[in-house]
Amino acid sequence: MKSRNKLKWLAAIAILLGAALISIGVGRYPVTPVEIVPSIVQGLTGYSMGMSPETVAIVVGNRLPRTIAGLLVGASLAASGCAFQGLFRNPLVSQGILGVSSGAGFGAALSILLFSGTVMAPPFAFVFGLCAVWLSFCVARLCGQVTVLMLVLGGTIVSSIFSALLSLLKYVADPYNQLASIVFWNMGSLASVESAVLPAAVAAMLVGMLLLLCSASWINVLSMGEGEAASLGIPVQLARAVVVAGATLATAGAVSIAGTIGWIGLIIPHMARFLIYLISFDDTDELNMPGTGHLLEGFLQTLPARCSFISRHQLFVHADVPYTSHNSAMCAQIDGQLSAEELIDRAAAYLEQHSAPGADPGLCVADWETMTQRELLVLWGYRAKREVLAKEDAYALAQQCGVHLSE
Repeated sequence: MKSRNKLKWLAAIAILLGAALISIGVGRYPVTPVEIVPSIVQGLTGYSMGMSPETVAIVVGNRLPRTIAGLLVGASLAASGCAFQGLFRNPLVSQGILGVSSGAGFGAALSILLFSGTVMAPPFAFVFGLCAVWLSFCVARLCGQVTVLMLVLGGTIVSSIFSALLSLLKYVADPYNQLASIVFWNMGSLASVESAVLPAAVAAMLVGMLLLLCSASWINVLSMGEGEAASLGIPVQLARAVVVAGATLATAGAVSIAGTIGWIGLIIPHMARFLIYLISFDDTDELNMPGTGHLLEGFLQTLPARCSFISRHQLFVHADVPYTSHNSAMCAQIDGQLSAEELIDRAAAYLEQHSAPGADPGLCVADWETMTQRELLVLWGYRAKREVLAKEDAYALAQQCGVHLSE
């Protein structure tokens, strides 16, 4: 399984590098693939590689910064949108939910109006994007405790204000020199990306994505609700602040050099989560047979997919329920290229072959995208730790939430 995962990662990296090389080579002045790397080396080190000054200037001065910016902008917006969708528990949320895109658009338009050009647009967009998120927090604090609902309302209010201010700037802008620049910048483009403004934006995007990567486990728990996260020991306030800070930095850095691009943070997270499953085994723990955890681990090793660590969930211990009965469940997340039907068939066949004789092992598979009413599942899990529940109720809940449950 590990070797297959490595091959998939290598293939994805190769495709990404191939697309980057194509973007550098294609244009009004074509550059062949064998000229790209020598041009980059000559432009960055000054060591002569036999490339013409024109080719080096085009590759290093124009196309390479734009290619790097395109890669990082897409990654930043997608990561920010994914983080906000988990934090706000809303699949229709994008990276601009707290007003960072509207604030950045207003800042860029203001710089164009003040300096009659886009030279100062990136720093103005970055600063006003951060200010917009800060104002969203300020609005949320007006009602006391900062909750997810108040953050969303604050972001909506701030976005509307900055959108109105942007319309005002368009109205007063010079229609012959400034208005077109404002409109084109807000449409989103990498045409104005230059080496001088790239380092600061890259630093902001990398720091933001690093914060989101470090808080990925928090985001997974927060997506189930703040109450559930707090009961599991997650510092909700700190986690929310870190996620918002990381997503804001990444989005502000991206919008500051590429303009307002809205669909990436909304669509790409759903494409990335298109094939994410949660799987659980429930088998008897007979002393002379492999435990349930070993069964799930062995099954995961047979899959051509990336799998998470295995978590154990202890059910309610009752005197009338023997130890060797179904008293715990082993769960894992699977990110792969299998269909739900194929995954269920594989798991059922594996359990039938490797579980204890007469055990009637339980199998639960949930598609993350199609699963509904996740709060009911969480509440059911809490109840299962405090009382003995009926099997019929479990099947009814699984059908209600769109989850596969079988023995």
